[in-house]
Amino acid sequence: GRILFEILFVLYEIESRVCERKRLRDLCPYPIVWVHHVADLFYLKTAGGYKGKTALMMHTPEPWSEEVIHNLQDKFKTDHKFGIIRMYERMIERNACRMADVFVFPSKEAEETYLKFPFYKKYKKGKEVHYLITGVPLPKERYEKQEVRREYSIPEDAFVILFIGRHNQIKGYDLLVRIQKELERRKVCIVCAGKKSDVYQPYVSPLWFELGWQENVEKLYDMADAVILPNRQTYFDLAAVEALAEGKILLASNTGGNKTLARGTSGVILFRSVKDMIKKMERLQKMSAEERKKLEAANYNYYRLNCSLKQFAGNCGQLFRELNEGNEDGS
Repeated sequence: GRILFEILFVLYEIESRVCERKRLRDLCPYPIVWVHHVADLFYLKTAGGYKGKTALMMHTPEPWSEEVIHNLQDKFKTDHKFGIIRMYERMIERNACRMADVFVFPSKEAEETYLKFPFYKKYKKGKEVHYLITGVPLPKERYEKQEVRREYSIPEDAFVILFIGRHNQIKGYDLLVRIQKELERRKVCIVCAGKKSDVYQPYVSPLWFELGWQENVEKLYDMADAVILPNRQTYFDLAAVEALAEGKILLASNTGGNKTLARGTSGVILFRSVKDMIKKMERLQKMSAEERKKLEAANYNYYRLNCSLKQFAGNCGQLFRELNEGNEDGS
């Protein structure tokens, strides 16, 4: 049964991509295509027959082949290796990196995860690598902290830390669940948004809130005292940049793009272990309102100067000009 499932999974993927052949061929007149997924690049070159220059930007905190397998293992609650699917996804990944002319990452630290994998290190040699920091829009609306807390029945006087993301190991959700008693003892309130986990289950507590998937996360940022990203491994988490746009203090693991942000603003506080995470939370909890405001202002200022849509658009334009310099006709 499992082998048949894996074969059908791969065949469905191939068929769905090949059916996009016409759309892919529509891109052939363009001298440069910036691609955001390894499978898109592979099928653009093969099924689409594209001959121009490609810039590949990958977006997952781990190689795509690993993320697919981990998602399937979580979905089916199994440690099955899904060997056929893994082999197919690695073939896609390996060839996409071989076919790419240029690689784009949000920062050098975001690239670190991929440097651990032979398929990237091998095909990176001799190719251009550009760094383009991610941008996000400003919040559309501001919400009053206590009003939002009342809406979700969150204690108005609590020290609230917000977690937004998938409830899995790579995002570090299980680490928060593991230290729930420690946090409760310190009167730290954890509010989680995102699809709930069937694997990691916090116990019922007046200081732990599971809100599930939320359409409007802006109000959640506004009611929190800080945002936490306890990722075991990260790329350049959108939630981190959104936290800065909201002017929120960010507690984050010392990995990937988190390190880039911490280098630029004092309002991003990194931790290296679970013990260190608790220590940094406690330190933040004891800070005066004035000290927190300074950190919040530092984060918003970093966002304004580096991660706004205006900055991002300008950086994208500069990247395309640099990529276009290598084309013979300069079109």
